[in-house]
Amino acid sequence: MYEHLSGRLVRKGATDAVLDVGGVGWRLEISLSTSARLPAEGAQCTVLVHHRLQEDKARLFGFAEEEERSLFRTLINVPGIGPGTALTLLSAHTATELLDLIARGAVKELSKARGVGPKTAQRVVAELAGHAAKRAPGTAARPRGMSDDAVAALLVLGCPVDRAEAAVAKALAEIPAGAPVDQVVRQALKHL
Repeated sequence: MYEHLSGRLVRKGATDAVLDVGGVGWRLEISLSTSARLPAEGAQCTVLVHHRLQEDKARLFGFAEEEERSLFRTLINVPGIGPGTALTLLSAHTATELLDLIARGAVKELSKARGVGPKTAQRVVAELAGHAAKRAPGTAARPRGMSDDAVAALLVLGCPVDRAEAAVAKALAEIPAGAPVDQVVRQALKHL
């Protein structure tokens, strides 16, 4: 519905900003990355926006650059990932860093963002790894391995990241090379 807003930056915080456009103050929810890129209060600026209608309210999200807005829109299309979680991920990492982490399947690193647990991080990786590999520079040549897939399966079953990684490492040492992922997962479950 809205593409961008241009006006005077009235207030800038870590997670929100107010932009005066023709005498109307628009409150925008923003990431730390966008907050750092906005000019000083009182300056004129243009902010890209994403408008979200919910049952009881309308929300506006602001972005300093198109790459961040595009990734935000991609993230909120993942089942179970809302705009708050998407902004948290974009606050913890730049858009480029986030794409790289997703493409590499770095669940542990993604789950370090406040309020983002291993299951949420795994969901993001499972849904967006292929998309991220196409968009992140230098990551297309890094496919996920059997170990990553086995850890991902254990995370879906509710296993903590550290225990899943340790169990998969033990399982890989015990079974023949080239065994299918389901065999690795069954063997890893014996160590949990």
